Amino acid sequence: MQRIEQHINGRLYHIELSQVQRQRWRAHVVTAQGAPTALMPFYDDTADAAAQRLADWLTRLTRPSVAHA
Repeated sequence: MQRIEQHINGRLYHIELSQVQRQRWRAHVVTAQGAPTALMPFYDDTADAAAQRLADWLTRLTRPSVAHA
């Protein structure tokens, strides 16, 4: 298991990566204390790829909205 911290749109996220099968990794957000959150996990072939999928989703989710005039 690995834990990384990543800043996304000005917010710090704690991401836990764990290998669930030979070529299957899970990435999910945990609290600063390491407890899981309710956000769904993301899976991919490598830890880096799973973390990137989660980070991409969080980037889209937390992107500041642009008000249209």
